[in-house]
Amino acid sequence: MSTKASLTRLEMVADHNGVSEDALTDDSVVTPAARSVSSALIDLLQQAGVKEAFGIPGGAIGPFWLALEDSAVRTVHFKHESGAAFAAAEASLAGNRPVVVFATTGPGMVNALNGVTAGRWEGAQVVLVSGATPIHSRRRGAFQQTHPDTGVTRRAVFAPPDWFDANVRVESPEDLQTVSEALARLAGSRGGFTLHVCVPSDVQAAAVTSCPPLLVAGEHLEPAAEVVGHAVDLLRGERFFLWLGFGARHASADVRRFVDATNVPVVCTPRGKGVLSEDDPAFVGVTGLGGHASVVEYMERSKPTRALVIGTRLGENSTGWDPRLLPAGPLIHVDTDADAFYQNYADVEQLAVRADASTFLQALIEHVPLLRQRQPHAALGRPPHVQYRPAGRVRPQAVMQVIQKYAIDRRGATVFADIGNAMGWTTQLLRTHRAGQSRVSMHWGSMGYASAGVIGHALAVRGPAVAVVGDGAMLMTNELSTAAELGVDVLWIVLNDAMYGMVEAGAQAIGARAGLAAFNRVDFAAVARGMGVAARTVDTETELTEAFHWAMTTRGPRLLDVAIDETERAPVASRINTLDQSLDLPG
Repeated sequence: MSTKASLTRLEMVADHNGVSEDALTDDSVVTPAARSVSSALIDLLQQAGVKEAFGIPGGAIGPFWLALEDSAVRTVHFKHESGAAFAAAEASLAGNRPVVVFATTGPGMVNALNGVTAGRWEGAQVVLVSGATPIHSRRRGAFQQTHPDTGVTRRAVFAPPDWFDANVRVESPEDLQTVSEALARLAGSRGGFTLHVCVPSDVQAAAVTSCPPLLVAGEHLEPAAEVVGHAVDLLRGERFFLWLGFGARHASADVRRFVDATNVPVVCTPRGKGVLSEDDPAFVGVTGLGGHASVVEYMERSKPTRALVIGTRLGENSTGWDPRLLPAGPLIHVDTDADAFYQNYADVEQLAVRADASTFLQALIEHVPLLRQRQPHAALGRPPHVQYRPAGRVRPQAVMQVIQKYAIDRRGATVFADIGNAMGWTTQLLRTHRAGQSRVSMHWGSMGYASAGVIGHALAVRGPAVAVVGDGAMLMTNELSTAAELGVDVLWIVLNDAMYGMVEAGAQAIGARAGLAAFNRVDFAAVARGMGVAARTVDTETELTEAFHWAMTTRGPRLLDVAIDETERAPVASRINTLDQSLDLPG
């Protein structure tokens, strides 16, 4: 989860009137012996932990881009700014460090906003460095005119801090001080942080005489002894369960110790998969979109009176807002982000504890004799085995079975699911064994996130990565050409049913005619090969084993285009139900 402390919704905007043309004369043009604003900015970024920069070069970002190419920062050129930002978010999460996205003016900057916003929701640390119209060219109808004072970009990007945690305008070399302060807060943050640094192209090349140092001060979130005592009092002698979200991903070892010590049943959100292995006897199931009926069965059978909730906002995709998931008594809700509390189930009694997950669990373990559970609970177990059929299109259940066997169990691959039916199938049918092994961006929910984000993960972490994507998502953003240039170890599995599957299910739920979300079938294997990616098609289930053996033993990027049986209903009922309720249609 994102941790902002006093920085929540912080807006940092340099309030300068700009530098004059005289301040940027030929006398201040950078020479080989001089230092530019761009090189000084890159030094600050490196001090904050930046090792990678993803983006697309352009004239208005030219000086900064060229300085990146001459620096120790790994610079990777993508084909679309959204793809670059999706990849940056996943590289940040995988590498536990900030990653830069660079973009030129106008459409370049705006294209990046979608991916940066997704990264903000994911808890990533992303720095967008964008160009702006040169100061002397403003209000003169410049090409892709972009600056903070007028026009659509002022309202959409620079005015309120809705897009970023901090927004810095560098209108002169002196504004690097403001950048340093913002980066210090990013580097000291325990969670996600998005920062926008906008620099006009002429200022990027301006000379710098000195650059402020980066002084990082980290947050310390230790729960007070009386808060721990109150939590223990609420849990003492009660039947409670542990509900884990993505915000608990760094606390896996302490979760394991706590579960072993207390015999507590465990459930998780879709993004919390793997914090405790899904094969563990204590694991009951996943809540929310693509979740398991076993969780509701546990609630009805055991009737727990308390829930210890760690690292989740309990939002729609995490819970479906299902009242059956609530215990009879209060929630003890632990998170590093103060904004996580009371957003959902607001009428339920809660103890809100702003603390680090590991620190809080370690404090609770000191009171194990008061917390140990006695009631038995049934573990989730593996899905039923699928017998491959020789004819007909491929059932998604069969695809998940081979992903489990060849990618997760044998290779330990990280599996990404794109937005749509893919996230329902992977959530319900795959069993992951470690935190972060299952990745899905459910909050912002941008299609194409996984298909491009998987490249960022592969760049940050050595090891295999698999992206399970719908054909609709793959058509939006894929970055196959970028992957081919980089030679990354990525496998795309395209669930090809020639439609927006989740949209089709939602449309039918509200009474629309069948096929409303269908489109022409695409030969993704041919597209991939045309971009330099090895690819195969899979038309029947009997081809799956050989195709996956090829895919998991082939080096570099590769793709499997799987003809999916569109009649199989994906496990996304919670989303369809909430959509239906929100529309409140008659009948």
